[in-house]
Amino acid sequence: MTQDTGANGATDGQPPKGKKRRALRVLLIGSVTLNVLIIGLVGGAIFSFKRHDGPPVAGDRFTAPFVRAMSFEDKRAVGREIRRSYRSASVDRQADQARYLEALSLLRQSPFDGEALKATVVALDEAGVNRRTLARESFLKRISDMSDAERAAYADRLEEELKHGRKGKHGDGHKDGKHKN
Repeated sequence: MTQDTGANGATDGQPPKGKKRRALRVLLIGSVTLNVLIIGLVGGAIFSFKRHDGPPVAGDRFTAPFVRAMSFEDKRAVGREIRRSYRSASVDRQADQARYLEALSLLRQSPFDGEALKATVVALDEAGVNRRTLARESFLKRISDMSDAERAAYADRLEEELKHGRKGKHGDGHKDGKHKN
């Protein structure tokens, strides 16, 4: 008994080889996409646990109004000072990246080593605390360097920010991100 072969190389009742490969490729891509999505969700949940359990992090309500109330020029100056302080303090972003990659490896490891992941997350958190401390010092220096009139205008913007919160596209009450002084 022989099987008939069609023009495209498929045997009767079997899909062509090209269609099998395409289906396997789609299945593989879908599987990889789903795995990356799951790893991202789990990793995001693990790395954001500090938002609910620990000290305030950058962007929390404590710091955000202070920053949003700053003039565009002050924000730029503080940003430049933060970058300068990072360089002088030798903030190592590559080490942070390596820690994130280590965390990914630990998440995929079987058996799972929760203590190793905890140590990696703590190291990332400590590096973040260091960066936030440098940023806070740069912010406070800028405020201290303001004239009385500049500081009073800043206080007025902060008061407005606290009363009304985010309004504009940039979160500072103005669509272009600039305050009118």
